[in-house]
Amino acid sequence: MTETITVNETITVNKSGQALGRKGRRTRANIVAGAGHLLRETPMGSLTVAAIAKQAEISAPTFYLYFEDVGEVLLAVLEDLAHELDGVLAMLKTPWPTERTYACAFEFVQAYFELWIKHGALLRARNQMADQGDPRFVKIRYGNAMQFADALGEKFRNIRRIDTGDVITAVSLSGAIITALERLATVMALESDVRGGPRREETSRGVRWGENNRALAHLIADIVNPLHPVVP
Repeated sequence: MTETITVNETITVNKSGQALGRKGRRTRANIVAGAGHLLRETPMGSLTVAAIAKQAEISAPTFYLYFEDVGEVLLAVLEDLAHELDGVLAMLKTPWPTERTYACAFEFVQAYFELWIKHGALLRARNQMADQGDPRFVKIRYGNAMQFADALGEKFRNIRRIDTGDVITAVSLSGAIITALERLATVMALESDVRGGPRREETSRGVRWGENNRALAHLIADIVNPLHPVVP
């Protein structure tokens, strides 16, 4: 295998309770890397214990020494993605200067989209497992979404009213925007994967992807700071 291997030093025993030495940690890391590789190359439905074991050059019984099922391996792959998610999340937690409200919003939207384009297969697998009711993935998907919604909500401090007099809170606004952002990012990443190369410039509706990015950035900036400088 040529996959980059990240060894998790916090895992100290296997499923049989045996202490993991250097070789055991390396084998576990190979399994995680193999699953990540297969996700990028094959449909989610093809991700089986047998396929992962073959990719990692081990036997199926050896697989079960380290993981209970395919889902547990996916969770380990997602753990490796956590630092990249945190990097994008930090863009929301960092103060946005008034004169750069739109620029900061746009940089965040771009980074979020790029994360999905890079790891779309893994993030779709997370969502698919959650949609199927796997509580492990429901928890991690909800947790990831709430991290972004909470951080964005901190920037939407004031309660806003619309013409009907209904109250729209920062929580509802940020949740709706993060949901829209994830949906658009999902579609963009999927189109990129289907093409097998650079994503095309326009969506199926003839709207340039850059326009979607700028529209979302303007929406976020307008809520954070209605007086932000207008940017084309």
